[in-house]
Amino acid sequence: MPAAYSDQEVVSALEKTPAFVAVVRGPTYVYEFTNERYASIIGFDDPVGKTFGESNHPAVTSLRAALDRVYASGEAWADPELRLDLRGADGATTTR
Repeated sequence: MPAAYSDQEVVSALEKTPAFVAVVRGPTYVYEFTNERYASIIGFDDPVGKTFGESNHPAVTSLRAALDRVYASGEAWADPELRLDLRGADGATTTR
């Protein structure tokens, strides 16, 4: 039987991952969790408790459009072709 991980162990792993991670509650899009990588991308020090609408970052706009489709249809969604405009620490924007 695999070892069970505590909530804190899972949160710690998510905080340290180089991927950007955000947990939002919809349809109001309130951030419940973000790791530092995600926060740095959208330019918030601590997004928890804030909404998508409080950021005008292009990546958030793309994500919101995708999540709007999920909430409207009630269906799970994945799009490996989703493109996000990400702004780096140097201010340059790249599409990924």
